[in-house]
Amino acid sequence: MSTLAAALVFLTVTGITVSSVLAFWWAGKSGQFSEFEHGAMSVFDADELEAGQIIPENTHANPTL
Repeated sequence: MSTLAAALVFLTVTGITVSSVLAFWWAGKSGQFSEFEHGAMSVFDADELEAGQIIPENTHANPTL
């Protein structure tokens, strides 16, 4: 690999790393991580099963399968 190609790879990896660190810093500073659990649970309805609950056998849509 030529020196120019190695330098481009190094600069690209460094740029992506710095961008990632800055993005996480901005997210923490601007409060994007506050109420993290609330955002994760907002996609579920209140009547859905909780983690660890088992679906009863008689509620399957097609019991012959």
